[in-house]
Order: sequence, then C-alpha cells, then structure tokens
Amino acid sequence: MKKILVRAGMSPLDTFSADEMIRRNAIGNNVGNLMYAYSVFRNLTTENVKLEADYYRADPADADMINENYDSYVIPLANAIRPSFIPTLKKYTALIEKLNIPVFVVGMGMAFPYEPNVKQERPFDGDVKRFVSAVLEKSNILGLRGQITADYLSYLGFKEGRDHMVIGCPSMYTFGDNIKIRDTELNDNSSISMNMTPAADQKVLKFLNGLSKRYKNLEFTPQDLDEMILTYSGTPFFRRSC
Repeated sequence: MKKILVRAGMSPLDTFSADEMIRRNAIGNNVGNLMYAYSVFRNLTTENVKLEADYYRADPADADMINENYDSYVIPLANAIRPSFIPTLKKYTALIEKLNIPVFVVGMGMAFPYEPNVKQERPFDGDVKRFVSAVLEKSNILGLRGQITADYLSYLGFKEGRDHMVIGCPSMYTFGDNIKIRDTELNDNSSISMNMTPAADQKVLKFLNGLSKRYKNLEFTPQDLDEMILTYSGTPFFRRSC
C-alpha cells in the first residue's frame, strides 16, 4: 500500500472537538483550507493508498522520517505567494530540498492587488524561485490557481506548459471532473448554510446579513479563526502585540 503525505491542517477522518480545532488552528486561519484539502483526500483515496495529513508541520528535520515512511508528498496551496506566508514557504523549501520522494504542488496562487504588475520586482522573488525550483527537482510541473500566478512565475524564468500550468483551485475537482449545479427553489423554511469574510464588499455583507432575518433555518459557519473563537466562546479574541 502506498502512503502519501498531504499538506493539511487535518484529515477528513479526524474528529477534533471545537476547542481542539481552535487550539491546533486546524483550519489554518480559514475554513477554506479544509475545502481544497478535502478535495485532494477525496480524489487520491483508493483501496491501495493511505493518506495522512502533515498538520501544517514544515520542519526540515523531518526529511529522513518522511523519506522513510511515505511514497510521495502532495502540497495543496492557496494564496501562498504573499509576504506573510513567505517564512512558511521557506520552511517547505528547505524540507523539499532534503526529500528524495516525488513532491506535487496543487493550486498554488498569489495574493496581489487587483490587476498587479507581475513584472514588478518584489523582495520575495528569490524565495519563490527557490521554492519552485525545489519542487521541480522532485516533480515535472506545478499546478497553479490562475493566469496571473502563471504570468508571475513566467516572469521569474519558469516556462508555462513545461514548469507550471493553470488548474484552478483543487476544490473545483472535489466531485470529479464535472461541476453540477442544482436548480434550487428556496422558501422560508429552507435549510441554508452561510459564511462570509469581513473583507467582502459592504453590499455583499448587507445582503448576507439580511438572509438571517428571512430564513429561520439559516446556519452560520465561521470562516476565520477569530470568528470561530467568538462563536464558540462568546467572547471576542484580541491578539496581543509583542
């Protein structure tokens, strides 16, 4: 049986309590991370494959253990190319450079302003190049979120179609190669699940907040870790500045 290590805060088979999810930050600050990780688990799980989460542990000291116990390492990502994630990206780079098993990056994207100039020099260009180069030593190609990310990697010297290609978010493939949209007629008794991000446009937030007054069976799912803490504890969470 093949064993595959997957970058994820938790496996779909894990049954963490709410307080344990908060303590471990199993959602990686955002529940969206569970969606694309679930897609990877669902698509790769077969009778002859066992998948295990790395629980966001990126430690180069684990390289020997990973080489010995796993056949490959699958790393699904979201907006990994952003200043706040670069320290983590560097840790994964150092780890990948020590691995001798295949490494697959799925859905890597970037968080830049709207309509960015991808040819603008950025302080983390070298860190991204090193990460991509490390992955390509263990894999044939990287799967990217969108064309802007592809254009950025091309600017860094990597060739589209050979080193990287646009595949979109892994969550798009959760149920195979087709997305089926149901025709749904809602009424006042419909069961609805909703989440939102505070960064959304105010008109969108006003619309979403209004749904709770119209539908009595609406449930809110926290999206960010701070929202989860507030919903679970009933007390706002304030980060201390160091």
